[in-house]
Amino acid sequence: NYATAIVFAMFVGSLMGTIWLTLPGINASIVGLKKLGIAMSISWVSTGLFGFASPIIGVALKKDGPISPTQYQPASIFVGLCYFMAGVTLVIARGWIISRNKYVVESLESEDDVLHITVSPKETISNL
Repeated sequence: NYATAIVFAMFVGSLMGTIWLTLPGINASIVGLKKLGIAMSISWVSTGLFGFASPIIGVALKKDGPISPTQYQPASIFVGLCYFMAGVTLVIARGWIISRNKYVVESLESEDDVLHITVSPKETISNL
């Protein structure tokens, strides 16, 4: 019904609005300030491409047939899995950043160009 759609829109809208605030900080901590412009450009292009393709995927996942309460169930499951995997990706990125920052502090390198530092998957997992 309409009230449920409004509540859903408020929750999703408040969560999706955080991308504009968090993405620059995450990009800066991953690639450094020297390459932030390039990283932001790639991030916005990839976000736009996925945003363009997602309605097509959602319509393709819709069940055919008469109108029923479960016709959008596959699309809802797909979206839920996408949110879950995005969360897992952020947790892994957090572990990687923590591990990488230990190397930066130990070697007293500049944080301007930190992409050349390699971190093993074992260290990343240990910092989750």
